[in-house]
Amino acid sequence: MIHYKNLNVLVTGSNGFIGNGLVRKLMALGSNVYEADLENGIDITNLDSLLKFKKIDLVFHLAAKTFVPDSWSNPIRTYEINTIGTLNILEFCRRSNSKLIFPSTYVYG
Repeated sequence: MIHYKNLNVLVTGSNGFIGNGLVRKLMALGSNVYEADLENGIDITNLDSLLKFKKIDLVFHLAAKTFVPDSWSNPIRTYEINTIGTLNILEFCRRSNSKLIFPSTYVYG
């Protein structure tokens, strides 16, 4: 079981439907929460923008393009965010020795 009090947690996609609620819950549990979201000026497709976060214990990776019509109208950007962005999160975790929770909930069918 993870104890979240005083844990430094980075949440990607923090302004999304799940991310917003997760940020509130983590703060209520006493975590030090850092938000990585385009609305906050953090682009996960740019590794340098992630490397500004220091001493992160845990990353919740929720940032993604999930609206299918967006993938048709702008497939390159969808690929960048979903694939390169996730690769950058993995690299960030490797460099910072952070644990990662990557709840992939997207099911298409």
